[in-house]
Amino acid sequence: MKSIKKNIAILSMTTLALSFTACNQSATSVLNKEPIFGQNLQYTKVGKIVIDKEVQALINITYLNSVDSKAWDNDKQNFLIGTYIAENHDTTYSLTMNGNKEIATSKVPQNDPIFQNIALKNNWASYQITTFDDVEETKLELVFKDTLDNNATISFIKE
Repeated sequence: MKSIKKNIAILSMTTLALSFTACNQSATSVLNKEPIFGQNLQYTKVGKIVIDKEVQALINITYLNSVDSKAWDNDKQNFLIGTYIAENHDTTYSLTMNGNKEIATSKVPQNDPIFQNIALKNNWASYQITTFDDVEETKLELVFKDTLDNNATISFIKE
């Protein structure tokens, strides 16, 4: 009986040790990407519009000015935005930053290098780079809103 308990204890300890090792390796492999991926992850936020306990729209926003200030040094506020709209939700959406509409939007093709480093990538979303005029405020508040006045608000601190 002692032998069985001893074997179970050894087996349990071995399993526990292996599970920690496996978790550690998978975490390392995820974080062992390009540095830009980690920066994208740090400056990416997700919002959602929920109606009747169902998600009708998701939005992923990465603040590009924070991710790579040299590449996005254009005196504008630049965001990589992924949107997913549920098929059964028949409405239109708008996006504003501090109450202002975007000044430019360009679709990001899947072969674009920026697409490869998207953090929290949603395979059903469409992605674009959206640019807003600069504002005086230090808090950037993006409001993703539908025609029924449902919205998701995501905030960043201005770079």
